[in-house]
Amino acid sequence: MLVRRGFYWAQFGAVIVLPLWLLIGRGLVFSGSGWAFVMLLIVAPILFVYMCLILGLTLARKSVRATKAVSWIDVALLAVWWLVLIAAGFVRNDGIAAIAILISIGAFWLQLWQLIRETRDRFNAATARLTDSYPVTPNPDDPPRIIRIDQ
Repeated sequence: MLVRRGFYWAQFGAVIVLPLWLLIGRGLVFSGSGWAFVMLLIVAPILFVYMCLILGLTLARKSVRATKAVSWIDVALLAVWWLVLIAAGFVRNDGIAAIAILISIGAFWLQLWQLIRETRDRFNAATARLTDSYPVTPNPDDPPRIIRIDQ
């Protein structure tokens, strides 16, 4: 639980730190190219907004809000994603950038899938409670009910 809570709280910092790391690390320190820095001036804000979207999808799940901990699938995904983004700040390689983009797209769909699944399960549980309280099919042993319209 401690690791999962650590990743929960680390998401808030990573939203700011990782785009800045790409901008500073790859754009200024390790690249040496002015055009790379200009390109990263476009990419870093897009990454910031995208990471905010992933964080929002994560926080939309009730289980995450209640426990202040992400799932183990989130831990694995975030660890790999963050390591690839850190590596992208050190190395100028198109393969690492492509892997980072693929993991980013996968992160969106995984978070969306988890949100839909959890919402569906909560809805089904609520529906089951309602149908248990109020049976939909009448009991054949019950006498027929007579409803008077004139009153």
